[in-house]
Amino acid sequence: LIYASRNVSRYGYDASEFLASPTRYLDIFHPDALPDVIRDIESIVEGKATEAGRERRIRTADGRCIRVEDRTRALYDDKHVLTAIEGILIDLDDRKTAEAKIAHYALSDSVTGLANRKAFMNELNSAFVVARRGGPGFAIHYIDLDRFKDVNDVLGHSKGYELLKAVAERLTRLCRAGGALLAGFRGAAFA
Repeated sequence: LIYASRNVSRYGYDASEFLASPTRYLDIFHPDALPDVIRDIESIVEGKATEAGRERRIRTADGRCIRVEDRTRALYDDKHVLTAIEGILIDLDDRKTAEAKIAHYALSDSVTGLANRKAFMNELNSAFVVARRGGPGFAIHYIDLDRFKDVNDVLGHSKGYELLKAVAERLTRLCRAGGALLAGFRGAAFA
């Protein structure tokens, strides 16, 4: 190992510890990932591959696991003799967390946190497909909040949102195990 980025400090390590002990680099990989890491390096050394790239987990100095993309490639001299293996770890944790949040927001109501109309329609289409194939039947329950518009008009939208949240929380608690609470709330309509 001839170079380690000082960015490793982000994960609680010091670059000098990797330079002082070249095999220390392998210790950061989650034990489940280590056989593949070694196999990828061996493939490059044996000339079976010129590069490798996989999503893996590494361990931070405090023991947390972080998802990274591990990209490794061979470096050759002008006679095509392997002179080094270059690798980079790209942190995927922030991106994965953001993707999960975006997916959640795309399918949930911003006020209640319940599934929105799009999620409901996806689930409904799936239920129809299953039922047509002889699967279990299903029922849809429609709940309307009488005079909800009056709550918004008289008390304001913030009180209306509080009411929607309270109803969503109660319905979520009452929803039996295995059932799904799919509809977001906005008065008499889906979110």
